[in-house]
Amino acid sequence: MENDLTYIESLAKKATKGQWIAVGSLVENTSDSLPDIVCTPHDFDRGPRDSLKQREMDALYIAAAQPKLILELIQELRALRRIVGANELR
Repeated sequence: MENDLTYIESLAKKATKGQWIAVGSLVENTSDSLPDIVCTPHDFDRGPRDSLKQREMDALYIAAAQPKLILELIQELRALRRIVGANELR
């Protein structure tokens, strides 16, 4: 699991900065000076039976996974693991 956290952490550090928001099936950056994250046109067919509603739900999920939030969650998880590990040694 630690290796997974390290990998996810490295991706979050490399991801586009800024505040991400879902706009329909797009994920945009609120900063005009930074690029949008995902640009999926409404009529783009990513796969069989991939509805607009599904693309919108995907965009909401991606926008919620802000790099800053992911890094904070990883930091908190590691801290909790240290606490649990210390308590197990007692």
